[in-house]
Amino acid sequence: MSQPGPIPWVPGAIRQLLLADAPFMTECGSRLSSRLPSTVTFCARVRLAGNNSLSGDGVAWSPLIQVEGWCAPGVTGVSDPEVKAWDIAARAAVVIGRSRNITYQNMTYSVRLVEGPLSDVDTSRGESTPLYWSLVRAELKAHVTAT
Repeated sequence: MSQPGPIPWVPGAIRQLLLADAPFMTECGSRLSSRLPSTVTFCARVRLAGNNSLSGDGVAWSPLIQVEGWCAPGVTGVSDPEVKAWDIAARAAVVIGRSRNITYQNMTYSVRLVEGPLSDVDTSRGESTPLYWSLVRAELKAHVTAT
């Protein structure tokens, strides 16, 4: 009997899904990563917010992913950074919320939106340089096969 392979990097699976969607990529200015750049204009970030084993044997998983839209004030062509961040997250929700039976490496998954968009302001880089952000969270039901 074959053993399941390791679960692949889940943010990479969601990144691949979002990269394939032209309206999403336009909304985030083709700036999509698992890390925020040192200088943010506007962009999207994919993160793993949790990961639960469903089967206990490495086959069935329930990762919780988070897609965030980010925008700084004063970006040319953006009238309201808070709305821009919301629009990025909301567009991500459209893409991931419709995803069923997607294969990525040795994993097949479907997605269910669970939260968002939700918004906030990040002032960790200083009160004078706030970053507006919005997020959506979604739960994957993932099945890993042998490698």
